[in-house]
Amino acid sequence: MGNRVTIGSFFGAFCSLALALMPLPFDRWVGVRQASSVAAIGCGYFGWHDSQKKKEQLERQELWEFEQRLKQLALDAAVNSAITDVLVEEVVVKEKLRANASVEVYKAETQQNYVRVMAHDHPTILEHLLKTSQPPISETKTVFDSQSETETDSISDSVVDSVPGGMDGAAREKTVEEKRAEYIAAARSKLLKLIEEHEGGWIAQLMHKPILIYGDMGSFKSYFAAFLALCRHYLYGHKIISIADPHFHQNYDECWKTLVKLGVPGYGANQNFEEVGAQLNAMYDRFKVRTLKDDWLTSIFDEMTQYGFEEGTAEPASKLTRKVVGDPRKGKEAPIFIAHNDTNAAFGGGDGFSKSVNSGVIKLQLRSDSKYQPLFKGTISGIKDEEGECIKDLPISISPYWIRPEWVYELFNGFSSEVDQTPDAKLSLENSGTERQSHTESQVESQTESQVETEKESDVDKLTRALNQSVSWDYWLAESTPEELDRQIELHRSQAGQNSDNLPDNSADNSGEELSNSDNLIKSEITPKPLLTEDYPVIWDAEDFSRLLPNESETALFERILKLSDKYTSASKLIQIGLGFTQGRRKPRSYSDVGKKCFQYLVMKHGSPSLIAKYKDYLEKK
Repeated sequence: MGNRVTIGSFFGAFCSLALALMPLPFDRWVGVRQASSVAAIGCGYFGWHDSQKKKEQLERQELWEFEQRLKQLALDAAVNSAITDVLVEEVVVKEKLRANASVEVYKAETQQNYVRVMAHDHPTILEHLLKTSQPPISETKTVFDSQSETETDSISDSVVDSVPGGMDGAAREKTVEEKRAEYIAAARSKLLKLIEEHEGGWIAQLMHKPILIYGDMGSFKSYFAAFLALCRHYLYGHKIISIADPHFHQNYDECWKTLVKLGVPGYGANQNFEEVGAQLNAMYDRFKVRTLKDDWLTSIFDEMTQYGFEEGTAEPASKLTRKVVGDPRKGKEAPIFIAHNDTNAAFGGGDGFSKSVNSGVIKLQLRSDSKYQPLFKGTISGIKDEEGECIKDLPISISPYWIRPEWVYELFNGFSSEVDQTPDAKLSLENSGTERQSHTESQVESQTESQVETEKESDVDKLTRALNQSVSWDYWLAESTPEELDRQIELHRSQAGQNSDNLPDNSADNSGEELSNSDNLIKSEITPKPLLTEDYPVIWDAEDFSRLLPNESETALFERILKLSDKYTSASKLIQIGLGFTQGRRKPRSYSDVGKKCFQYLVMKHGSPSLIAKYKDYLEKK
């Protein structure tokens, strides 16, 4: 509006000036000329004054905006300084926490290494240390205790010298934190020992590399993935960051339930592939910013076979093959992929599944039968031998007793501050019937037995019924809770006569030839005597075989079963005629008490699926 007034004023001045200067008779239009001259001067002055006013307003506006910019810059500088101080303080706190955690891990590893060295080189000294660090079990001493006390007294001086600080702290009551630390250290040592001793330690090579677990439905893939994630978490401090599973709504209280208890979030329930794709992109973003100084992460991606065909995952899955080659190690993340095969579709349909990917990703194949029941067998590729060469299609097997997530979770979460205990007392994998079984363990087992007798269906009957199924382990896992599983096994072993002494596993010549006098003498010394009916176990294990058939070896007897399986289609004839077990009870080679259970034990343990299917009806008999 101001500009229009100024322009109008100048235009009026121009018109008035033009009117005053027009060539008209001077004497007749003198008044008009004077009025026009005055109007031109007035309009010109008014226009100039208005333009100056607008100029001053514009200068004041620019000065105000400049001052506001200066204030904003000062405010931004103050905020940035405060944020920098907060970030620096946060980094310092994190570094302190990381340093403290590193010290604790170093202490735990040092303690574990010390226990390993003592267990290997000085088992007697270690046993004495463990006994003297715990209060006595009872005041009554047995003959074995008195003999052990005499032996350990002779080495007490060397024990005191070998332990820093002597034994002054042995009598001090331990705090709950110390007891918990000892329990966790013992649990880590137990799990590490099982992993190292299982088939050359192939599981130990799965802790820091990406792995693809593939196989048919029901082949134990997701359960093994949860087991591996827990091993990484408890043994090497991995943070399990996410579970991306389109079937999470169906699996969260099954294969993922132990991870859910740890607070691991799940994504993709009800086949929400957008959430799964977002987790893939989140992993790629972590690859960009994380370094080798960060802690290890584990992420899980299930149902990979479908990623390349769904809109929400097709685009991020196409990058997976090239991302998985070099980024996981530098980003300190070891993802676990689960699929139904090892083709390009297993990696989201991405191209370029080259030799570098094959060497950078471990591939574990698991198998199942036609009923979708796991066979706990498979092959593994991508682990390395001592020369650093990749191994391809190495046959492996899974022990269903401890290679399962529930067992690992209970192992590390079974601590109770009310009583002193070890992982072996909570989850025992060793045979309970040994010469060193303490009086306290016997009392606990007897109390458990008395409680079970009052139930409608005893745990022993339940366990026997479960194990007599055609696929016993899978039925057992489905029938029992993780808490009941170990208690049932220990209870069953205690009632199955596990307290007898183990005898040597000596193989004998069963070809029918006459033995020499010395051989007869040896055989007579180790031939078992008839047992009471309740002492014959319903379900056999390796210790039962050694105790009831000391003259046989599992390998030799199973090879004879294989040779005779083509000749005898009837299992009972094979046991009686081929293996030499006779009718009648309470005999060393009784068909009912020994031969039948021995055959079931050997076939279920060593037999192939085809052999188990051949004698399926007989193996299901109780």
